[in-house]
Amino acid sequence: MIVVFLNTKGGCGKSTSTVHLCRYLLKRKKQVALIDADSQQTSIDWVRGFRAEIPQPECRRATQPKALHTQICDCLNRYDATVIDSPPGLGRVQRIALLFADIVMVPVQPGIPDLRATAKLLEAIRAARRARQHFEPRPNLPAIGAPDFQAFTFLVRTVSNTRLADKARSLLREREDARFLEADIPQRQAIADAMELGATAFDINTKAARQVADAYRRLFESVGL
Repeated sequence: MIVVFLNTKGGCGKSTSTVHLCRYLLKRKKQVALIDADSQQTSIDWVRGFRAEIPQPECRRATQPKALHTQICDCLNRYDATVIDSPPGLGRVQRIALLFADIVMVPVQPGIPDLRATAKLLEAIRAARRARQHFEPRPNLPAIGAPDFQAFTFLVRTVSNTRLADKARSLLREREDARFLEADIPQRQAIADAMELGATAFDINTKAARQVADAYRRLFESVGL
């Protein structure tokens, strides 16, 4: 299974969600590979800073299209899950990820610029579905993922009972290209604190961290992960 976190904007929670999915799957005794395709390498830096008692996924760097293709192919059938943290934008790296993904997760902050960026990304998801349905093998790309894949949007950094978040939910529910997941990830300082502590919200026993961990658990369970 290949899970890709995508968004055209930076700073939208891709790396945070990537690291928390890896930790969630590791807690369930899964074999997990993390491919960090973002040049900032936030996901790998976070994971490699884990405290000694916290297990790590297999970490791989792949910031160029050819390298990402190679790493994805190498991970196929070797791990229960390969989780890809993609860079912002819609270049060749992101399109390679879309050709192989089984699940695409799109974190969205509740704001007009983010919703507009999400609309562009959903167009790319439609294009990837068409490309996979009409794929013809060639020497440099003999195979890709199955013809169809699942795509989901979810809200991050939400504040309770705000009109902006309510409007974002309403607009995302209307999209047919990706199913909206009702499990929001709340705005909490505990997320930034977890990285500083060499951990994730799943590893910290405070009220705020437990709220974040519960939100991520509901999110991942809602897509069958």
